[in-house]
Amino acid sequence: MNENEKYEEEQKKLHTLCAENHFSYTLGFDEYPATLIIRPDETAVAQLSFAPAGEREETGADAFLKLSIIDGEVTYKFSDTFIISDELLNKVKRLFSKMYLFWCQYLFREIMQHHLLGSAAMTALIGEAVAGDKPEGDAPKDYI
Repeated sequence: MNENEKYEEEQKKLHTLCAENHFSYTLGFDEYPATLIIRPDETAVAQLSFAPAGEREETGADAFLKLSIIDGEVTYKFSDTFIISDELLNKVKRLFSKMYLFWCQYLFREIMQHHLLGSAAMTALIGEAVAGDKPEGDAPKDYI
């Protein structure tokens, strides 16, 4: 299974989770940072609550949860009226993290396989990344 298939599998899980809990969602992988915005769907059932039955409170129609991945860390922001259980929030965070990982892997593979980053830019990036990693002394020539 390649990265794209793994991404799609996680997206299906997110779609199912959101449908079961009366959410709609928007993914934003087209700019940095990557984002996932979850809102209540527009059904009357969704207006009741996203919390378990014993903890029901009102969730506003304008409520949202915005997750972002910055420097590998998932951060999130709630609107004042968004209600979600810790368990459900953790599931959403895990799915979003996996999707981001698979998306990054897929993007990297596409860039490398199709030589989408010019050789000068690639040399500059690699040079910056390993500048302090060069061994001293008699290093193999293919390493340097």
